[in-house]
Amino acid sequence: MFFIFTGIIFTQQHNKKPALFDNGNFIAVVLEKPQEKPKSYKSLLQIETVNHSDSITATKELVIVYFSKADSVADLKESDIIVFNNTP
Repeated sequence: MFFIFTGIIFTQQHNKKPALFDNGNFIAVVLEKPQEKPKSYKSLLQIETVNHSDSITATKELVIVYFSKADSVADLKESDIIVFNNTP
């Protein structure tokens, strides 16, 4: 019984939804070179920190992002760091 309850608690702790902020400045690392799609670029980012209401919160959330077509997006490569303020 002990192992069953421990497993239930462990599962609940690790299956929580990520707590992303609605606003603030996000610092992320590009994990995947942007892939060109017909109307956009697709990439994978790891959000490292969020600057929200005069506090900095560390996180390791992965997000799939779509960039509008722009020349500067094509120059992004793995391990580049980007800062943005739109909600991911």
